[in-house]
Amino acid sequence: MKEEKVVTKTKIPTIDEIQSFVISQGTEDFNTFGHMEGQFVGGIFCQQVPDEIAPCIHYLLSNNVQINSYLEVGAAAGGTTFLFNHFFHPSTIIIIDNNSHLQCAHRGRVLREIEHIEIVDDSQSENAVNRAKRHAPYDFVLLDAVHTYLETMMDCVHFAPMIAPGGYLFLHDSVWNGGEVDRVVREMKTHADYQFINEWISPTNVTNPCGIVLFQKKGGAT
Repeated sequence: MKEEKVVTKTKIPTIDEIQSFVISQGTEDFNTFGHMEGQFVGGIFCQQVPDEIAPCIHYLLSNNVQINSYLEVGAAAGGTTFLFNHFFHPSTIIIIDNNSHLQCAHRGRVLREIEHIEIVDDSQSENAVNRAKRHAPYDFVLLDAVHTYLETMMDCVHFAPMIAPGGYLFLHDSVWNGGEVDRVVREMKTHADYQFINEWISPTNVTNPCGIVLFQKKGGAT
């Protein structure tokens, strides 16, 4: 008699479970990223609002998104890289950062057990773009560097073409009042090659939310 193979499905964590994990890892700053119960400054010095990043990650997990190759532009302490590695386990992780942020000093510790490649340079430089291109295509590109309109749009111009069909583009600080990412989001919504997926804005950090926007590159398998 042929033995049947038993397939066990991995349980997808709830949004609350993901959020609790994010909070437990530590934040960079209460005022910017929200003061939620259990949150503390330190750990991975994460620069994400917990109730913005948690539903975004949950969306990706619920839709069985596989992130094998991951590019992050603007990593600071590496807190967001840490989170995506924890939930998606990419085999390739590339970081571009000019190390101008004070929290960059923590990145070596935060990512010490995570295999990754760092490109220490300005994201607008030819060197950074060419080195990132060597590892393309990417399943996921996260942009969180300088938040002026011009530099954010140029990051899109340089790195979005490196996304594989069906892959994702993540823009951080879409509603942050200190930047102009919202202008880029509006223009990307009209781009023929990308589909707007969702925008997550904190319902608790109402005075100064950051905002996350997710796009999917068209042309992937359906």
